[in-house]
Parts: sequence; structure tokens; C-alpha cells
Amino acid sequence: MKFLVTKELLFDVYTILAPTKKRKDFTFHYLYIVHTIRHSQVFNQNSDSSTFINLHSELLGKTISKLQTPTILKNLIKNKIIESDGVYIPGRKSFGYRVTGHYLSQKWHYAEVKDAELIGKISAITEKHSKDIRSKGIGYQTAAYWAKEIAINKRNALFYVNNPKNNFSDVQKTHYKISIESVDNKQFFTSFSSTNRLYTNLTCIKSGLRQHLTIDKQPLYAIDITSSQPLFLGLLMRNNNNVDQEEVENYLKIVCSGLFYEYIAERAGLNIDDKEVRNKFKQKIFSGCLFDHTRDKYSKLEIIFHESFPTILSECRNMKRGDHKILSRQLQKMEAKFIFHCVELSAKAIGDVPLSTIHDAIVSTEENIYMVEQIVVAEFVKLKIYPKIKIEKL
Repeated sequence: MKFLVTKELLFDVYTILAPTKKRKDFTFHYLYIVHTIRHSQVFNQNSDSSTFINLHSELLGKTISKLQTPTILKNLIKNKIIESDGVYIPGRKSFGYRVTGHYLSQKWHYAEVKDAELIGKISAITEKHSKDIRSKGIGYQTAAYWAKEIAINKRNALFYVNNPKNNFSDVQKTHYKISIESVDNKQFFTSFSSTNRLYTNLTCIKSGLRQHLTIDKQPLYAIDITSSQPLFLGLLMRNNNNVDQEEVENYLKIVCSGLFYEYIAERAGLNIDDKEVRNKFKQKIFSGCLFDHTRDKYSKLEIIFHESFPTILSECRNMKRGDHKILSRQLQKMEAKFIFHCVELSAKAIGDVPLSTIHDAIVSTEENIYMVEQIVVAEFVKLKIYPKIKIEKL
């Protein structure tokens, strides 16, 4: 077991916060908290170095000690290793913490943990978590297993990160290098969200670094479902009595053509041929139309969407009243159910071959990916739908 540290952090914890003969050595308890915060900042896609990470006291109590947690946090703050947002809402939000800027700018690496008792506690929690993933079925179990079998060409990956042409900021470079180190040091993690999505090193590493990943020295390929979220939105609206079913089938026809975003963009008078422009437009569709707060007045994109799909938009708005995230959560659950079902079918049909996921995509090696594709297509045929599916090298 290893923790993320810097040389100065190790020195400061060993010296400033060093144990005395009168009490237990809590060195690695200090490092565990800093590691947990830094790990979340790097691998949580909704976080960055400025994000405060909520630390749940219950979890800390199971690992480092209920009695010592407040003291350790206080000392870390006092010595300006971490800082807190000072916001605690009972039953809703834990205090948030982040690593201070002084340490963020330093080189982070993985250091071996030498506290047997702490290792035992963390291992027990990790094993319980792994058991929870296994209980979700063969699809999850298979994807989680193979996500821990990836390797990385460290030299080529670092060249990509340091290449001036990519114009990465220092903060981005630091995060990407930690991602590389995590795979190179086999510091793998798995977790799943309330929407049943599986999160691993494979899903959380920057997409540009995935080209340097292999399993059994073989490059990886992905089956990508074009316009996945709009597709599952159409499936959700099927047989919904509040939605015109002829409108739904027309909507699905456009989505399955692979030109859904182009269809909306054309009506908005926009050209989205450029990849970056297209990606930004997709985000606007999601954030400004389908998944954002329900406003009294339609946004510009909602007006355009409404012109073609009025009852679908109306039902989306109805579903989001009270909780605007409910629709996106439901679609992610539908997507996860389908994807992991296909992984399970693939594992049973093909055997012990690399199979993992990146949310709406299934990942495997070139020699197996086309067999997986046939299974995915067959499952969509059962739903009487024929979306555009692409196979791409990561």
C-alpha cells in the first residue's frame, strides 16, 4: 500500500508532527488524510486543485481513529499543510479540505506505508468495497478486475504531458503525472456512484493518456455508442403516456443516425464541424437544455429543441421539478445497466479476455472488440433500435 506524498510533506510530518515516546506513532495517519484529499483532487473528474474535498468523519473514524481525527486535522491546518472551507451542514455536508498551494506545486510520488495496523483497517474497508462491487454482478466484477490489469508506457505518456504543443498548465501536468504514476505503481482503485457508474484508473485518467495504456502488452480499443445520453433519453420516453410516441420515434431516428447534435446545431445556425466546438455544444445541450435547472422561461436551446420535440422537452422539465439532477441520474442508471449487461454477456460468450468500461463505452483488445460489438448490437436489436456504434483505438 502506498500514499501520495512530496519530499517536503514527508519531512514536515516526520519532524514537526513527529511522535514522542509517550504516544503512538500517527505519522501515516497524517499522511493518509493528505493522500485522501490529494487523490480525490486528481481523480475526481468534478474536482481540481482548488476544490475542497469533503471528508466524512465516519470513514476517518474507521481508519485512523475517532479520538485522533480532530487533533490530526487541526495540526495539519495549523502547519498550513491543508486548509478547510469551514462549512459543515449536519446530515448534508462534511467539512471540506484541500492541500495548500505551497505543497501543490511540489512533485508528488507514491511512498510505501509502514503502519501495519492502518494498512489492515484500510484493506478491510477496501475488501468490503470490492465485495460490494462483486455483488452487483459479473459485469461489474469483470470490468473492475480488468481495470486493475492495465499498464502504461510511462516514457511515452510523460512525453505527451510535457510536450509544449499540448499547452498543459502546470497544475494539469501535475495531475496527469500522478495519474501516470498511479498506473505505473499499480495503485489501482475502484468505486461506483449512486448512478451505478464504475470509476477506475481507466475512467479517470485523461483521455489523451489512454493511448499509452495496454493490457497484456496489447493496445486497447473501445466500443462507443454515438450520442449515448440522448439515445437513452429516447428509450426512457418510449411508452411514456405524457409523450407523443410518433415524436419519440422520430427523435430516436435522428439520434441513431449519429447526427443528433448536428441536427440541433443546424437549427441554431451553428457549425460544429470542429471537434472542440462540437464538444462545447454538446455540453450546452446537456447543461442548458436537458439536465439543468427548470426555468420559468425556455433558454435559447430549449426553444430550438421544443420546435422539433415539444412533448419530450415538456416531460423532461416535468421530471426535473424539485430536483434537476433526477433526469441525468436516471439516464446514467439506464446506460450503466445496459453496458454492464453487455460486459457480462461478453464475458460468458468469449471467456477470460480483457473487458472493462469507460462509462458508456466497453473496452477490450483488438482481437476481441469486434465480438463484443456483435453482442452490443444484438442487445440493441432486442430493443428495436439501431444506433451508430464506433470502434476506436484509445
